[in-house]
Amino acid sequence: PMTEPRVLKITDSPSVIHLGELVLGIYPSVNAKSPMPSLSIVGAEQRAARYKAPLPRALSAYGIAALELCLKELGLDPYDYSIEAEKGEKPRLLPICKDIIVPHFSISHSGSVALCLVCATDEVGVDLELIPGSAEKEDIHRKVARRRFSSRELAEIDEEMNGEAATDYKKVAELDIRKTVFSLCVEKG
Repeated sequence: PMTEPRVLKITDSPSVIHLGELVLGIYPSVNAKSPMPSLSIVGAEQRAARYKAPLPRALSAYGIAALELCLKELGLDPYDYSIEAEKGEKPRLLPICKDIIVPHFSISHSGSVALCLVCATDEVGVDLELIPGSAEKEDIHRKVARRRFSSRELAEIDEEMNGEAATDYKKVAELDIRKTVFSLCVEKG
């Protein structure tokens, strides 16, 4: 089921937020001149370097840095993992050592914000979208949900939304977990 948006106030500092069994790492102020973060995950710097333009490269690197924040928050060492992706596939962590937990993650960025959602047990997805300040909640949800749900599921979402409007959402992250959509309105404060 669709939940009401939860507003998260963030500062210009990196932060980690717990959402039940999920951990969300955020780097809120990335730009083309941001110094590249030092990354511990094997293959992370090469993954970010595949972008030639400075801003996408920085956002990719800071998304992985947000992943590392989340791993540390879960008591895991980023040095114990490599990051890999088959062509056209979502990136995934691989353990360097045997017998360690391999969490699931998803990275997204929009504007100057890079974030990563991590769950130790289940697949997760996150999509951060830059939303105009006057966007209605229904439009925000539909923008991301139509990419992930069938027309039947979208009809159920429409029924649950009741056409209520929300105001002044600067950013919204739609977290698609086990066919449940959680909305986070991220505002710089």
